[in-house]
Amino acid sequence: MNQLVASRGDAHVLLLISGANLSAQIAGLTPYVHTDFTPLAIIMDEYYGVNVRPDAAVASIGDMLNRLRKAPDAFSFGTASLTGTNFTSLAAALKKGGVDVKHLKAVGFPGGSEISMALLGGHIDATHTGLSNMAAHLIAGKMRTLVVTGPRRMWGPFASVPTWKEAGVDAVTSSWRGFMGPKDLTPAQVAYWENVFRRIATSEEWKQDLKENYWVENYSGAADTRRRLDAEYLEIKHIMADLGMVKVK
Repeated sequence: MNQLVASRGDAHVLLLISGANLSAQIAGLTPYVHTDFTPLAIIMDEYYGVNVRPDAAVASIGDMLNRLRKAPDAFSFGTASLTGTNFTSLAAALKKGGVDVKHLKAVGFPGGSEISMALLGGHIDATHTGLSNMAAHLIAGKMRTLVVTGPRRMWGPFASVPTWKEAGVDAVTSSWRGFMGPKDLTPAQVAYWENVFRRIATSEEWKQDLKENYWVENYSGAADTRRRLDAEYLEIKHIMADLGMVKVK
């Protein structure tokens, strides 16, 4: 972000972004917010899943919700970051499911592989992480996925896993990926990069990557990306306020 701020008007310097860039500013981890840059495109959504061990004493996501409504700290959840969308999206869904998220028990890890190892080793009760992190374990019968966060069911080993909406919770969350450039890019520069990412989004190589990683193509250009970032910033700030994590006005 510092490099982009120092590269005002330079269309040769881009930043790969996700919702974590929004939550980091809200948590006071960076002074920058998306309006300090030029949003260019979003190219995909990565949905999350709630996972437990095969022998866990929880039959379904409905069962888990019922227990969490009575005791919000009944399960320890492993997530990639306590200030990132990995955790805030879980909290948002659970709140809509009637859970007091202020008392959730969550443990932050450096990444998906560490989260999975902690679950397999019995150090945490559940994980909330990207689907590609858990697919091999699910196929091997070492995990059970209780719910996925997308608008519809996924494919492969997740085909039988319900969505939050199927479980009666009106929640759809993802860890999208997109790109921003420095501030003050010209309309021609923005249009150039929109066209580049549009071509990537329709390429066969990219479609294969999406399938293999359980990602979903969701291209949006600069204007739609700006609108999505504006809306999601407010949504993330609202749930982080419930969690006591907001450090900005």
